Amino acid sequence: MITIVTDSTAYFSKSEAEKLGIVCVPLIYKTNGREYLEDFGTDCTANAEFLNKSSTEEASVAIFRDVFEKSVEKGEVLCILISSRLSGSYHNACLAAKDFNGKVTVIDSLLTAGGLKLLIEETYNMIELAKSLKDLADKIEKIKPEFGIAFSVDNMNPLKKSGRLGFVRQSIGSALNMKPILKCENGTVVSKGVSRGSQDRIRKIVSFIPEDAKKIIVNCDFDNKQFEEFKAYIHEKFSKIPVEYNSLGPVLLVHLGKGVLAVSWKV
Repeated sequence: MITIVTDSTAYFSKSEAEKLGIVCVPLIYKTNGREYLEDFGTDCTANAEFLNKSSTEEASVAIFRDVFEKSVEKGEVLCILISSRLSGSYHNACLAAKDFNGKVTVIDSLLTAGGLKLLIEETYNMIELAKSLKDLADKIEKIKPEFGIAFSVDNMNPLKKSGRLGFVRQSIGSALNMKPILKCENGTVVSKGVSRGSQDRIRKIVSFIPEDAKKIIVNCDFDNKQFEEFKAYIHEKFSKIPVEYNSLGPVLLVHLGKGVLAVSWKV
């Protein structure tokens, strides 16, 4: 038996994780000297002031070691986590995996949020076809390019502050009605220019979704006034493709700020 382990930024619901037998390791966010675990049911309506005062922390080696120890009692473990360029959780999981004599394999998804969730779902569907843990891990490495994430934020300051921003093609300010268009590429956040006006913002984000996409996940701060417009545009353009709508949790919102519009896909 192979158990799939991931982290809380995939934003599975408790019922979804239980149905698939997936273990979700909670990442950590801190505010006002208090530490919180991002777990199932975590309040995702945090206001801007709360997020501005908060920071995040990767899951520790000890946490992963404990999760792996419980999981290997049932067999082997394939651990697929948020991009190593966005969190130190992957590094810590690799250190913990060394204690389990090859029974635990850790994969850097190069993704997060909806992209990570889609990859985990595909992994679950492939388990029965895999000859071994190594075979399954090799198959997942090969299909990672089939998944993508495009998004926009209201303000670049949280991303700049977090240090998660990769290559920036041009200066992006906070001019009225101009919003950055971003992608997660090779595990890091890169700029794809700016939009001018709400319709242009939505059109540019959605333009990255391949025509042959098989499933789409929208991750948003549902307080965003553009959410309904975003939802309607995606439904109109991809009416025959399954679309799932999930909120974002505090661990990602600390680095993205309020007003996020994000879409992930699998081809």
